[in-house]
Amino acid sequence: MTVTSIFAQAVSLAVCLLPSFPADNVWNQPIGALPVHPMSSTWVAAFFPTMRGFAIATDESCGLPVLRTGPAWQRMRFDWPAESDTCLYPFSTAQPFETCNPDSHWAAIDTVNCLLYEMYNVHAGAPNHAAQGSRWNLTSNALRANGWTSADEAGLPISPGLLRYDEAHGGVIRHALRFALSWPCVDNSYVWPARHVAIRRHVANAIPLGMRMRLRSNVVIPKDASPECQAVLRCMRDYGLFLADRAGDQVGEFSLECEPSPKWGGILAEIASRTKGIARSLEFVDESAHMAEPNSGRWKSLP
Repeated sequence: MTVTSIFAQAVSLAVCLLPSFPADNVWNQPIGALPVHPMSSTWVAAFFPTMRGFAIATDESCGLPVLRTGPAWQRMRFDWPAESDTCLYPFSTAQPFETCNPDSHWAAIDTVNCLLYEMYNVHAGAPNHAAQGSRWNLTSNALRANGWTSADEAGLPISPGLLRYDEAHGGVIRHALRFALSWPCVDNSYVWPARHVAIRRHVANAIPLGMRMRLRSNVVIPKDASPECQAVLRCMRDYGLFLADRAGDQVGEFSLECEPSPKWGGILAEIASRTKGIARSLEFVDESAHMAEPNSGRWKSLP
């Protein structure tokens, strides 16, 4: 094996170890130069109370574990087979899944084939089954079929948008995050790169799933914050957050989720505290001009 091929193999493995996508994928694009969406001020004023901040489970054991595993071997039964990938899954009853969310999400990466698997409402038993299952090729920009759900209502993957300690500790997060917003604030529509919405009812001036939000460029990152908290705030400013799911019944509830790690310590509580009052600094952007094609997450560069 040549030095070049060894290096290429190492790079490929590194990509598979993280729930990432190709460099030209929409998740991986900085959005500081994007125009503000025409509805931004209306949405923020209506649905983001001035003194609220991002809710986040501060117990370091909460969040969604993303397993690193080998090729899939298990056949699953799904309550929604029509919108599920009915392939094999790398699932066993001994694997951990989300415990602090009644939706019981589960996620794993096949590091050999660079495939991400996610399910929700998972039940380990005879037979193993879940409400729905999705598979993404992490080397591809392909989106789910239009109209298909995923473990996130928007038909997006959850894992790429999680807060991950190692990234935050490294000081730079180079991808968008995801957030959930309370039910009354989300419309019955979706925009690229989202693929799905579950509730078919119109909410006046509400926000479509898949919209991307960021911190304003003039937000001052507090120098006395922990390096990890600073990295998260910079990520919100530079890469933004996708509206990916609904959670909570009261207007003004918006939340983040992490990949669990004992290393978080008090950092998650700090992030929740530091974002109180952040609503006045939020804005939605319009990224529609960068859609290369409707069924792809590839980012089109403009002249």
